[in-house]
Amino acid sequence: MSISKKRYRELKYICLAYPEKVRQIEEFSYINGVGIGQCSGTKKVNNLEKKVVKLIELKKQVEAIEQTCIEVFGEDDYQKAMKNIAYGKSFHSLKLYMSEKTFHRRKGLFFERLDEKI
Repeated sequence: MSISKKRYRELKYICLAYPEKVRQIEEFSYINGVGIGQCSGTKKVNNLEKKVVKLIELKKQVEAIEQTCIEVFGEDDYQKAMKNIAYGKSFHSLKLYMSEKTFHRRKGLFFERLDEKI
């Protein structure tokens, strides 16, 4: 199965936003100085609800990216592959023990599997 060029680009930009998503998750873990479950008042609860929904979506995407990368590249190489997929590092700077052709084939498989999860 192959994904369209437009869907590939969409997934690529979701992956390139990975560092920002991780940062937002860390920020959302303690919202406005109030831990989850400590709010009172309808307005605060509604605002907190929206942030929790956003947090869940961010976590879902981050976990999907990480798990798919582990599945495709394996435990040993996934962190190096993540540098290319999420941070835009070139293949040659990764120092992987696979050919460039193999890497790009696996990267294509990564985006196909990620498409199924997101």
